[in-house]
Amino acid sequence: MFENLEGIVSLLWASIEIVLLVNVMIFAEKNSVNKMLMLLIFFLFSYQLLEFMICYVGLTSSIWVYFAFVLLSLLPPIGVLTVLTIIGKRNKYSIFLFLPPMFFAVYYPFVLGQMNVTLCTILFADYSYPLGDLYGVFYYLPIAATIYLMIIELKKDIGRKAKRNIGLLLSGYLFSSLSPFVFVLFFPPIISYIESFLCKFALFLAVAASIFALLNKTEKTTK
Repeated sequence: MFENLEGIVSLLWASIEIVLLVNVMIFAEKNSVNKMLMLLIFFLFSYQLLEFMICYVGLTSSIWVYFAFVLLSLLPPIGVLTVLTIIGKRNKYSIFLFLPPMFFAVYYPFVLGQMNVTLCTILFADYSYPLGDLYGVFYYLPIAATIYLMIIELKKDIGRKAKRNIGLLLSGYLFSSLSPFVFVLFFPPIISYIESFLCKFALFLAVAASIFALLNKTEKTTK
């Protein structure tokens, strides 16, 4: 019964995230920001479910690794676009945030044979893939930009509720992004699997995003 537990934490995380998503879909206001947050939680859930299928069920062919990377690649630009929407800076050029994910989505099928599962554990999976350093740059830069934009916004006089909500989302990003590197200080080998490890801490981002969505309601003015 307990012989194969590889990927089981991914299933647990996916179960939590789908509950968060359904809760937000039912109870949160359907405004533009909340719809972006729903999309963010959906992609976090989808990746964890796919990671479970890869490790536990055995879907280890290159095509499934490719799909995993497509899901991962979309998360950072969705985060930036969400924050730009929150702070009112989204414009017609914001769509260019998705150019890097589109590049990798188009490029990787040509080198599909080089995309492989190298490690499956109870906690996470790891992969080998081409252009790893370039992928890392385009993965982490949007996350850093998202955090920066929220910090700058918090310095403005935007009101107590707005500061509370943005501070909540910022805490989710900071905790999910920085905590894995604290583990690296004590367990240096983890650095080789940092991207996979980050996805586990992204559960805190999903929780923060869901709470933000539930609290984020359009102010109604009385005539």
